[in-house]
Amino acid sequence: MAKFQIGDSVIHVSSNEKGIVKKIFPPARGRQLYSVSINNTIKNCLESNLIPDTDLSDPFQRLRQGIFGSFLDFTKINTSFKILNTSSK
Repeated sequence: MAKFQIGDSVIHVSSNEKGIVKKIFPPARGRQLYSVSINNTIKNCLESNLIPDTDLSDPFQRLRQGIFGSFLDFTKINTSFKILNTSSK
């Protein structure tokens, strides 16, 4: 299953360039390949070479991305989730 969706903003790990996922290829031999637009050029990139372009200092953004670094991070994200889903009624 693909980690990224069409339209997701990603960063290429080796070059640190930002791009947008344009196409998802069918997985082959356990590897996921994406067509990514980087600097107005389409490049085919392996999933292992891409990371999500997200602001890791924002706990709400990390919650949306499902990024947890440690138990402390998890508790912050869990609390943020509870705040976002609390009914104001």
